[in-house]
Amino acid sequence: MAATTIVTASNGWKARPMKESDYDFFMETFEDFPLGHNSYNHRRDKFSACMWNNKQYSDSIIKSGAVTVADGVQPNGVIRTYVIERPDGKAVGIRIYIFHEKDLCVIRTMVIHPSYRGNGYGKDAHGILIGILREWEIEKVRAWIEASASFPAMTAMRTRYGNAGADLDMHTHANEADPGGGESIKMLEVSKTALESLKTNITGWADVTYTISST
Repeated sequence: MAATTIVTASNGWKARPMKESDYDFFMETFEDFPLGHNSYNHRRDKFSACMWNNKQYSDSIIKSGAVTVADGVQPNGVIRTYVIERPDGKAVGIRIYIFHEKDLCVIRTMVIHPSYRGNGYGKDAHGILIGILREWEIEKVRAWIEASASFPAMTAMRTRYGNAGADLDMHTHANEADPGGGESIKMLEVSKTALESLKTNITGWADVTYTISST
């Protein structure tokens, strides 16, 4: 039982489960992450937790919707950490997804490596997300973001999601998930239908198809 699903877009972008050899990439990506403490030890522990969660449960239960405590899943749900690769195979970003309700995906973390910021890769990460939503038959997406974004890309993301009909202020509270947190964060919610529509407006993604494979 483990994370095995790989999504490859016809334009070359790929989302795959994080693996042990991604350690350095993960540590560099989260060094300036704006939520919680990001000392070396905290980042190391976070990587270990992400790898542990990627080894729990089968991906098939996400598709089945059997992801609740009543289904025998841990209270936090099924947690998956994915690496986003651009067409040349370079890893550029990381996403942490949580599945704790049927047909729902919570994007807990979305971050681009410092070397690749400013290239619009956040939009490509959203494009590859559609392939994940289709494969696991997800109908609704939620995401936690800072109330006051540290990175310009997050502000742009809020605008794109808002234009897609997202509820940008579903809930506001203090970040309690990241050690040393306490920052004000907001939850947004958007339907898969709206995200599918948004995909058609992302350059290079309108006619993209997806291939599913396994590690």
